Order: sequence, then structure tokens, then C-alpha cells
Amino acid sequence: MSYFKSFFRRNKPKEEVTYLKPKDIHIEDNHIDIPSIEIKNYKAERKTLLIMDDYPGMISLLRDDLSEVQGDYESKYNILEATGNFAAFSVIHFLNKSIIPIDLALIDITLGGIVVKQGTITEYDGVDVALMLLKRYPRCEIRFVTGHTINRKNPEIYKFIKKYEDATGLYIDEIIVPKNSNRKESIATFLQEVM
Repeated sequence: MSYFKSFFRRNKPKEEVTYLKPKDIHIEDNHIDIPSIEIKNYKAERKTLLIMDDYPGMISLLRDDLSEVQGDYESKYNILEATGNFAAFSVIHFLNKSIIPIDLALIDITLGGIVVKQGTITEYDGVDVALMLLKRYPRCEIRFVTGHTINRKNPEIYKFIKKYEDATGLYIDEIIVPKNSNRKESIATFLQEVM
């Protein structure tokens, strides 16, 4: 858990803080600088792949995995990357402004994104972004990545699993990319299934 998340969870007076659902936020109304993301060398005939993690090192690791299993993957897909503290907000902003469909997504399930404005905390995780993607692009193929061990007995992870399963009615186990040595194999299988 990041310092900011734990600080706000410990120190927030419940009656003064309002949690907004993802559909309630309007990025353009916030007076914060949301990093924009873009697709370089976009070609309409290629599928668009979103790679999203709040930790830049994981993005690099996923890029290495993609290179290993797909070779020059950047010539096969339009690549959209979002990383850092505002990754979720960058993707939401992209979805609100772009007509480019996102076909595939590798999303950090525990992704943290928090904005505090006038006493209101707005927070998004990977499940929130995945649900927005599926609402906008129902055929989008999503796989969740995480540096955590997926364990339903771990309350920190289970809340994300339950949130996705409750919202979609689908079991999440089949769309998790494991953090261990099977990660590359799982990514390769994912890309073969969607081609």
C-alpha cells in the first residue's frame, strides 16, 4: 500500500470525505495536471494494446516479455502505455477524448491512482479501469498483472478479485497473468488466443 493511500485511510474523517465512483469524475473539471498518453505510429489495421501499471519497472518487464514472445511487437500492435501515480486517470482521459478502440489490455489489478481535490478523495484501481474499458469496448480482451501473489485469503488482494467478479459475474482466475516464471507463457497464450 502506498504511503498516500495508508495516510488517507488512517487520517480521513468519514463525514468530510466523499468517495466518487469512476463514472462520477470529469477529468477536465480537475485542476491537476494529468499526464497524457498517446499511441506512436498508429495504424488502423493493427490492434491496440494497453499496458498499464503504476510501477514503471513493471512496464519495462512486460515490454521485455512481449519482445521475447512476440519479437517486434511494436510493429504488430498499436501500443498505449500508462504508468505512474496517475496512470488510471491518464487512461480515463484517453477514453474520454479518443475514438481509437482498445482491443487488448494488460492492467495492474492493484493499480493505485488517487486525486485529492477540495477534501474529496477519488481513487481508481485496475478493476475500475478494466470495467470502464469493457463498458466502452465490450470485446476488449483484458488480462490482469500484479506483483502480488493471487491468494483469495489475502484481504488486500481479495477485495480486487471480489470487485471484478461481482461486477462481471466472471471468475478472475483465468485472466490473471502470474507473477512467477509462467508470466511469459501466460502472455504468449493470451496473445495467441486473441489473434
